[in-house]
Amino acid sequence: MSKIEILAEKKGKELIYDREIFKSILSKFKDGTIIITLSTKEYAKEFKQRTALENRYYWGVVIKYACHCFSECDGIAYPPEEAHERLKLELNYKYVERISKRTGEIVSERVAISTINLSTMEFEKYLEKCRLFLNEWFGVYIPLPNENINEYL
Repeated sequence: MSKIEILAEKKGKELIYDREIFKSILSKFKDGTIIITLSTKEYAKEFKQRTALENRYYWGVVIKYACHCFSECDGIAYPPEEAHERLKLELNYKYVERISKRTGEIVSERVAISTINLSTMEFEKYLEKCRLFLNEWFGVYIPLPNENINEYL
């Protein structure tokens, strides 16, 4: 995804992600020079791939809690990879249509999408979905990355 920067004497610098907002801002400028830079080489922080710290938080905190929740609910042990797959299937998925070999009908199936290519911003949204899901379904509070997790264990 590219970022759009608007540089103007009085406006400064702004990142815009929505076409309607872009049009609205442009309409507010008076006559004069407007420099618009479109860039795909230099990404804003939210477009960078997630960090090792985010991965450690996800696998060390979120997945740890998810394993416990799923194990308590189903009565079987959940390894981290299985908990990860279950969360992806619940929260990071797409629908794929296929033709049933048995009936010939078109069947819509939910398929988990890998989280590996999520940007920092997308991964943070996914983490928030994970925390909300585990809280709503299992009543478990998942501490945020900067919180002391020992007080919740």
